Amino acid sequence: MTDAVLRAIEVRAAGQAGDPGATAAAEIASGAIARALAGARLTDAPEALETALTPLALALVGRALVRSGETVLAPVAGVMLPAHSWTVHGGPSPATWSYDLSLSGPSTSVEVTMRAPEVLHFTWSTEPGRPWAGVGPLQGAALTAEVMTEAEAQLRDEAKAPRGRVFPQTEDNETALRALTDKLKALAGGLALVQSTRSQSVTMGAAPLRDWEPQRYGFAAPATLEAARTRAGRDVLAACGVPVELVEVADGTGQREAYRRFLHTTLEPIGRRIASEVRAKYDAPA
Repeated sequence: MTDAVLRAIEVRAAGQAGDPGATAAAEIASGAIARALAGARLTDAPEALETALTPLALALVGRALVRSGETVLAPVAGVMLPAHSWTVHGGPSPATWSYDLSLSGPSTSVEVTMRAPEVLHFTWSTEPGRPWAGVGPLQGAALTAEVMTEAEAQLRDEAKAPRGRVFPQTEDNETALRALTDKLKALAGGLALVQSTRSQSVTMGAAPLRDWEPQRYGFAAPATLEAARTRAGRDVLAACGVPVELVEVADGTGQREAYRRFLHTTLEPIGRRIASEVRAKYDAPA
């Protein structure tokens, strides 16, 4: 336990905190929105635009909105490709903005500069003082996401800890005692023989029955940790606009109501924001 605490302190000091995007709650939310957008259809749109905004591109938009709060698509060879990174320049008016984009490939990356009307910049939300930078639900609810991430990380450490059964021996064997740490680390569901805490020379007789029982070591997360993880995960789902009833067991009526809320309070607003950006840049309905 002391080693785990020290590792957590070292990780925090080094700025290597866990990634909220690596949790199930973030994957559930980003996956649900990504799949919904991949199934969306452009209506009355030019053929070239419908070809450029593929289901894959729209799915990538959905994942990026949840995980990082924004994404930029740039036209390359007739399709819209997501930029790996970008820097925005210009004045208060978005019409003056230009984008320095990094487009990544399997072996090389390309650096290009494009004007704002040439790219599609989708955001989950923005702050008034930084309208060019998106803010996602994992950033807006950063404290809650951090609680969830820390709880997930501790549960992972619990699951990766040595596990198995330790059976005490009565022989006064110092070598076995010194090897106890190594044996515990090597446990993988098996059995380890270690020196008994009460030898016959000390007890002047047989060791107590309990001392002869094998002791189980392994995953034993406290209930408070699992409760914190569950509550924080639910809150993160809510911040991402995904009703928890879509994830947890619920009756048919609850599932339908949850999907209705998901459709009208999350998917439709996201779709309207995407359509607004497409219409502004390409003067086409979406």
